[in-house]
This record gives sequence, structure tokens and C-alpha cells, in this order.
Amino acid sequence: MHKNKRIVKNTMFLYFRMILTLIVSLYTSRLVFNALGVDDYGIYNIVAGVVTMFSFINGAMSSSTQRFLAYEIGMGDVERLKKVFNICFNIHLILSILIVLLCETVGLWFLNYKLNIPSDRLMAANWVYQSVVFGFMFTVISVPFNANIIAHERMQIFAYITIVDVFLKLAISYLLYLNVGDNLIVYAISILTVNILIFFCYFIYNKIFFDNTKYCFCWDKSLFKQVGSFTGWSLFGNLSSVAANQGVNIILNIFFGPAVNGSRAIAYQINNAVVNFISSLQVAINPQIIKNYSKNDYSEVNNLVFKGAKYSFFLLYLLSLPVLIKTNEVLSFWLGNVPDYAVVFCRLALIDALVVCWSGGLMAAIQATGKIKKYQIVVGGILLLNMPISYCLLKLNNEPFVVFIVTIILSLTSLVARLFFSRKLNNLDVISFFKKVICRCLTVIIITVLMFYLYVPNTKTILSELILTVIYTSFCVSIAIFFVGLEGKEKTWVFNFLKNKIVVIKRKVCR
Repeated sequence: MHKNKRIVKNTMFLYFRMILTLIVSLYTSRLVFNALGVDDYGIYNIVAGVVTMFSFINGAMSSSTQRFLAYEIGMGDVERLKKVFNICFNIHLILSILIVLLCETVGLWFLNYKLNIPSDRLMAANWVYQSVVFGFMFTVISVPFNANIIAHERMQIFAYITIVDVFLKLAISYLLYLNVGDNLIVYAISILTVNILIFFCYFIYNKIFFDNTKYCFCWDKSLFKQVGSFTGWSLFGNLSSVAANQGVNIILNIFFGPAVNGSRAIAYQINNAVVNFISSLQVAINPQIIKNYSKNDYSEVNNLVFKGAKYSFFLLYLLSLPVLIKTNEVLSFWLGNVPDYAVVFCRLALIDALVVCWSGGLMAAIQATGKIKKYQIVVGGILLLNMPISYCLLKLNNEPFVVFIVTIILSLTSLVARLFFSRKLNNLDVISFFKKVICRCLTVIIITVLMFYLYVPNTKTILSELILTVIYTSFCVSIAIFFVGLEGKEKTWVFNFLKNKIVVIKRKVCR
């Protein structure tokens, strides 16, 4: 019960963060998009994507650091916890230097000679590139400090720093309207400044509140080998994920130019805003999955996997359904002028996100075991198919949205592979997962779609139509989740929770 309360408390902190950051981020994106224009907006995203291709290193280290820190916290070994942090920090420091070297050689060559960027914007693109490279370096170094906060489950601090981040970026968007120079260059340098400030926020908090972050050079061959092996295979998995994302972005640039990259960036702005909202639940659950595994409580591990997958899907579906139904209206209200392909891109990206959210708990449980070699080879190999398949289909003169369809199919295939490895490593009951999670989620979709088409909200203004759609779809989804998506004990908990809240409200009214 104490663990569940902690998860709920941490989730609420992260939800507060995401509600605020969702609103601010979407408004900021609109300001930036209008200030830069579709071409410059696309240039920024494709240039940043070249650097982001190296983020598979950062992503691998982030998941590895969180895993080992949470595991040692669960074991209660303070000295080993200090060793783990210092070894992870040293590795991140070395990797940040290697990333800069790779970006300033291979990446710089690729930017200037392979990307489809108008010649009159090439100098601005190089300014963007250098700013993103050094901003990314600070992001890499901050990972151990960020991971330490999450492993200790101090989600409120994680939430506060993120809020500071989005408000600083909002300030930057207003700066662009002052016309102090080339807006693309000004935007890139300003984002670099924000990344540096956020790094110092994580650094200072860790130094004040956590003893295990005190730096000292230490060497433990066995521990280094363990962390290095885990990280090495995580690198392959993250490389595959980046190739599936940024690699396809580059392919779209080669075939269609920066305008389509801008449309894709708009779609993923919506997608990331919604997905980040529900990822709060998974971020809160993951440390508990790893800590329970370290204590050999496998039953609780699988229980958290089931709940995380189902609740994540329900939350994402609740948020994404009105966007899926009224995509054109949402983009028109948000941007004013909707770029070509942005509507279909947005819908397909959200569908893929719904598929991927079933895998969140599975990935955490598999990583908790530390036995990820075969898992990363198989799942990473599946994801790497995205680039060659997408390239071949576009060569056959297909529309650009075909790459999203490929992504969805490969995400489903990866889910099947993760279920197989979870059954082998965590003794997860795949049939029960299919019945209790996937079947219930699909049933909720069918019911809500039927309910929506019995009554389609239609008003004279876009804003009123969007508000009515959100209210009605929220009602439909909530009803379907309660009666079909939840099991008996979960329904009882919800009923008792609402009953207690009503009693509290009545007492306050009577006073």
C-alpha cells in the first residue's frame, strides 16, 4: 500500500508537470512555427535530427544509469550506490567528448554535403548545428544527475525543473518576435543557453541533497564490466530506435525536402505532448519495477507491468481520441495554416504511440533482469528494418505517410518480441497479458468509437466544437474504461475513492 501511494503521489506530481508543460509547449511551438516559418522550422528539426542520431548513446546510458541506481537503492548498499554513480558519471563524461568529436566530423560532413538544405540557409543551418551539438553535450552530462533523482523517486523536483525548462523556452519564443537577428540562429543559441541552465539545476540539487553524487575517482573492474555490458547492448537498442525515428526523417528530407520535415515535426509536437503526459505514469512505476526485482518479488513486478501497460493505454487514448477525431480542427486552431500531410502524419503518429505504450512496463521489467543481449539484438533488429523498408517504398513513388504505416507495423512486431522475452525472463503470463490488457483496451476502443458516431458534436466555431468533442469523448472513454476496461477490484477501488471524495465535499458544504 505504501508503495502504491508513492506511485500515485509521484504520478500526480508528474501529471501536474505535464498539464502545465503541455499547454505551454503547444503554445510555444505555435509561436516558434509562426516566427520561423515552415521551411526554417523544418531546417531546425532536420539539423537537430542529425545530432539526435547520436542520442542513442545518451538514451542507452540513461536507461542503464537509472536501472543500476534503482537496483542498488533497492538492495540498500550505500557504498556500492556511490560507486555506481561515479562510474556512470565518468562514462557519460567520456561519451560526451566522443559525441562532440563524431558530430564535428561525420555529422558536419553529412549536414553540408548530404542534406537537402537551400544554399542561402546553409550558414544558418551550421549555426543551428553547433548550438545543438554543445547543448546535447550538456544534456549527456546531466543524465546521471537526472537518473539519480528519478531512482530516488523525487518526482516533484524532476517536475519543477521541467516546468522551468518549458517557461524558459516560452520566453525564447517571444524573443524571436523582437527581430534581433536571424531568427533561426537566435532560436538555436537560446535553446543552447536553456540546456546549460537546466544542467546546473540538476547538478546543484544532487550536490545538496544526495551523498552518493560526491565525485571521487573509483575503479571497480567487475562493476564497470557489468555496467559496460548492459550499456553496450542498450546502445544497439537505442541506435535502432533513433534510426527508426531520425533516420526516417532524413529519408523524408531526401525525397521531399524540408517542408515535409516541418509537417512531420508538427505531428510529433502533438504526439510528444500527449505521450509525455502519460509517460509520467511509467516514469513513476519503473523504479518500483526495478526495486521489486532486486528483492526477488517477481509477482509484484508482473503486476506493475500489467497495470502500467493498461493504465498508460487508457490515459493516452483518453487524451488522443479527440485529437484523432478532430485533427484538422486542432491543427487549424493551433497553427492557423495547416501544412500538407500534417493531419495524416499526426493521426498515424498517435496510433503508433498507442501501440508503443503497451511495451513500457515490459521494457522496464526486461531491463531490470540485466539480461538484455538477445532482447536488444531481436527488438533492435526489428526497429532497424524501418529505414530500408521506408526507403524502398518511397523509391516506388509512394506518399510520405507510408513511413508511418511501416513504423506502426514494426511497433506491433516489437511488442510481440517483448512479450516473448518477458515470458522467458520474468515468467510473465502472455495469455493473461493479452486478455487483461490488449483485449480490454481494444474493447474500449470499439465501444467508444460506436458511442461517438451515435452523436457527432458539430457547432459553428472551431473552439466550441473542440471543447464539446473533448467533453463528449472523455465521457465515452471514461464509461467504457469503468465498465469494460477495469477488473472487479479496480472498479471497487474507483467506487470507494469517489464515495470518499463525495463524503469530504458534503462535510465541507455542511460547515
